[in-house]
Parts: sequence; C-alpha cells; structure tokens
Amino acid sequence: MILDVSAGLNDAMLTAVSEYIGDGTLELLSSDNILLVTLGLSDPGAAVDGELIFQVASGVAVASGEAKSARVLAADGSEAFVCDVGPAETSDAVIKLKPDTQIKAGANVALDQFRLVMP
Repeated sequence: MILDVSAGLNDAMLTAVSEYIGDGTLELLSSDNILLVTLGLSDPGAAVDGELIFQVASGVAVASGEAKSARVLAADGSEAFVCDVGPAETSDAVIKLKPDTQIKAGANVALDQFRLVMP
C-alpha cells in the first residue's frame, strides 16, 4: 500500500518537525556511539516546497573517530531522530560528509546546511 501525502500535509508535517527541533543540535557519533562533535542547528521556520533547511554552526571535535551516525536533538535536549552518516561520494546515507567520515579531535567540523525532506 502506498501513502500519497498532499504537498500541504507534507509541509505541515515538516513544520511540526521544525517546531519540535527549534534551535537544536546535531551530534556526529562513532560506531560505538562516542560523541565526536556537536553542531548547532538554527530553527528553519516553516517548511517550503516540501523541505526544511537548517543552517549548521561549526563545532570543534571532542574525540577522534569515524562518524557513522548522527543524533538530532531538540532545543530542550530531547532526541528527535537518529540517522546514518557516510562519505558523500560513495554512500546513500542521510548525512553525507566530504571528503570522508574521519573526524579528528580538536579539528573544526562544518556542514554547509542540513536539509530535511519528507518522503
């Protein structure tokens, strides 16, 4: 069975996600869930044309390792969702990193933006 959601409902669902996360954070984690870096997210406001675009503040890595997953936390610290992380060139992960997924402690880590689209 296929659920075909209208554009209006899609935007409403994404806007609810935006309101829930607000000015939250994105944490990059290793395969054993060690926190590598925390990046700040800006509240994107309402969804436009079926997507949210969070601006991402850079952060300094607190540990070294390979980023394998990410956890998005709402502004109040509650977990919104967890997703996979992979290299941009070879992965179909939700978050794609360039040039690879290796994070070095003390290094500045930056993402251009975090775009969220409902399927």
